[in-house]
Amino acid sequence: MHYDGATWAPSVPAGSLTQNDFYAVWGTSASDAWAVGSAGTLAHYDGKTWTLSGQSGVTTTQTLRGVWGDSASSYWAVGNSGVILRFNASGWSIANGSGVVAGTLFGIWGASPTSLWAVGNSGVILAGNGTTWVRDPFMGANFNTLLAVRGTQRDSVVAVGTGGSLYRYDGTAWRVDPKGGAIGSTSPSALTILPSGATWVVGFGSAGRFDGTNWQAVPYTLPYSLTAVWGTSDTDLWAVGGSGVMVRYDGQALTPGPLTEAPVNTTWESAWASGPSDIWTVGSGGFFRRFDGTKWTTSAQSGVITTSFLQRVYGFSPTSIFAVGTGGAMLRYDGTAWSPITGSGTVVTNNLYGLYGSSATNMWVVGDTGTLAFFNGSTLTKDVSSGMLTTATVYAAWGPAGSSFPYAVTSAGQVLRYVFSWSLQVTPPVQPLYGLWGSAATNAWAVGGLGALLKFNGSAWAADAQSGVLTTATLYDVWGANASNVWAVGSNGTIARYNGTAWTLEQSGTRNYLGGIWGTATDSVWAVGSSGTILRYQP
Repeated sequence: MHYDGATWAPSVPAGSLTQNDFYAVWGTSASDAWAVGSAGTLAHYDGKTWTLSGQSGVTTTQTLRGVWGDSASSYWAVGNSGVILRFNASGWSIANGSGVVAGTLFGIWGASPTSLWAVGNSGVILAGNGTTWVRDPFMGANFNTLLAVRGTQRDSVVAVGTGGSLYRYDGTAWRVDPKGGAIGSTSPSALTILPSGATWVVGFGSAGRFDGTNWQAVPYTLPYSLTAVWGTSDTDLWAVGGSGVMVRYDGQALTPGPLTEAPVNTTWESAWASGPSDIWTVGSGGFFRRFDGTKWTTSAQSGVITTSFLQRVYGFSPTSIFAVGTGGAMLRYDGTAWSPITGSGTVVTNNLYGLYGSSATNMWVVGDTGTLAFFNGSTLTKDVSSGMLTTATVYAAWGPAGSSFPYAVTSAGQVLRYVFSWSLQVTPPVQPLYGLWGSAATNAWAVGGLGALLKFNGSAWAADAQSGVLTTATLYDVWGANASNVWAVGSNGTIARYNGTAWTLEQSGTRNYLGGIWGTATDSVWAVGSSGTILRYQP
């Protein structure tokens, strides 16, 4: 992300440069910066463009956690397994002294190229002279992990870490800061020293400022850890952290930045879009979120209109959107507000998992114990065959565009079909089926447990040759832009893509559960899941 003095915006869209995580960034000027991350990732910024170094993942495959430099031709990076890298006119190389400790090194800083410090696991502190690295005898109290180190000159350095660790180096030896406990942080994780000399420390649920004489706790009320802090003055400082939290200090207080909204740790279960500027996702606790083409906003009705775990969202236009969930919940959005459907939670009380319709007045809703319910535009009623054809959970429904005759799939691996009445079409020898989508009446996919991929050719359902072979992860949802661009998502961050001939696995950048997928075009697809996960595909 880049801030131009007024607005934060992606300098590089997520995943476009690499799928690997970035953990640290440092620059010596506006036209020279390095970012480092997992699997030895090294990326450079030249003032206009970020470029992945040809040495990325080559010089080392260890995860890099910290980076510091004093000129465009002098950088250092540290990371897992005690790795230390050095950058000069010849490029990146393993530094002399790399691996002198086995644990992870999290932070690095230098007063000069010949006066360097690195900190890490078990309270380890390494000193570097530009040629070699040696272990400092000071280990800190209780061997707590040190996460960051910064200073102003050779004889004024600070290191912070877990367990409230806060240590100072005075040019002779490291010592516990006797006033460190006053900052109120149980686990400082980052620090910065401003040009004024003021030291800022941030961590979980707190922040502190040292003015050269005393530490003062700075109120911070958001329930997420702050993991990085940097600023230019005592009235212009930024801190960022978990769940995308961003706060700014203006000399008076830490206040939420422009990209921070009320924290949401919802499991998002389903997504639907009428277009690139109207995308909805629903999930646990009765939460709704909408993307307007620029940003995501959590609906004020979240957790108010219902507390049901919303399992599926589906619509026909920006003013005609429906959602279903546990306890028979069914709601409708009219372009202004969400409201319950008559019969939901009363006539129908079973958990609802899927819905499909040819129009807003001709919709089928499916759920627990074989539930099959019909919505006629005003009222939700149970079908006569509900619970009769199967007692398995019906997880998803789908039909060819405009069709009044949908299909549905169940936890027993069954496929149901409606043609004026519901019938059990086939019971293939496959795993439970959770997701269903097709491009036409002669081309549809069902996905499920242990990587199940079931294909329909217009007359018969059959397991695809890659079913259970491509992956054994459970697949929960499937969506496609057309017959040659189909995506499926599932457990452990699994994303699979079908190109019209074969399925391949794609990097998702997460191991979180992914429960829903939807898109607006082949180059704009959204996947949602646990811990508030929302992923976007843009090639």
